[in-house]
Amino acid sequence: MKHPSAFLGRQWVAKLAALVVVVAGTAAIAVSNIPEPADQALPHLPTKDVSSWSMPLDRYLVVNDDQEHYAELLLQSKCAAAQGVRMDVPWRDVTSIGVHGFGDAEDAGLGQDSVVRPLTVGTAKAVGYHRVPTDTLSSGLWAAYLARPPLTGAQQRVADSCLTQVRETELSIAPLSGRAQVANALAVTLANRALRDARRDPAVVSRERAWRTCMAPARVRDLPESPALMPSPSVANGFAVGLPTAHVSAGEKSVAVQDATCMTSTGYRAALYAADYRQQQRVTKSDLGVLEAGGVDQRVYAAKVDRVIAANLPPKPEA
Repeated sequence: MKHPSAFLGRQWVAKLAALVVVVAGTAAIAVSNIPEPADQALPHLPTKDVSSWSMPLDRYLVVNDDQEHYAELLLQSKCAAAQGVRMDVPWRDVTSIGVHGFGDAEDAGLGQDSVVRPLTVGTAKAVGYHRVPTDTLSSGLWAAYLARPPLTGAQQRVADSCLTQVRETELSIAPLSGRAQVANALAVTLANRALRDARRDPAVVSRERAWRTCMAPARVRDLPESPALMPSPSVANGFAVGLPTAHVSAGEKSVAVQDATCMTSTGYRAALYAADYRQQQRVTKSDLGVLEAGGVDQRVYAAKVDRVIAANLPPKPEA
């Protein structure tokens, strides 16, 4: 018969070994649950420019789909016209293409598709707080274009051939590859998160009181603590900023311009820009891999789209 102490000793060793395995496994789980550090610097940082709000993640943001599609149509129409096929793509107010995003991404109703930017004086003068297109002339022209009689079979073949040519030459669709789209989705998420965190930066928060004082002439009865929460409910509801309109009221524009002007004059905008830029500069190793896999500086393609539209935009019809 084995001595009890020998049996107990082996039993203790076995339990100790099991405990070591459990502890090691628990440690591994704990390590895997530790958030990955954002310790990777983004390459190719842009020159800082608060007026254009240039940001490190901009190079990964794909061009607005509507703008890209309009540029394609203009070139396709030009190509087809040279072969006797009229497509008659109408004039559009390119500044109204897409949506504007102010305030918080969630409040702006932009989901994960658009990057939020602070309100500018230029935008405030043009559309106030409206986040939906306000250009009814473009809308009417576009509706008429979509309702036009369809092309004949032969005409459609010419149009299709022209579209292929455009995409293979002047507006290559390579920048809109699957990897680029994945990089864009991540960049949008990271950019909106960076702005959210930047608004909590002490240097930014310290400017909020000055902004509120500056906003006094606007007489907003429910003026929020931060510009990020504008338009306030009374402003949003009073001016119906979520609804399309042909004419943004002077009252709405006045409040919006005061808001944007105060953000600049109090130093809030500059402080927010610095904090936002700093937040965007560094990402995790995993995120950097996804972003760089996009393979293209989207700003170059976006600039090309802008040039195409500017060079081929039809004349604005008389009102």
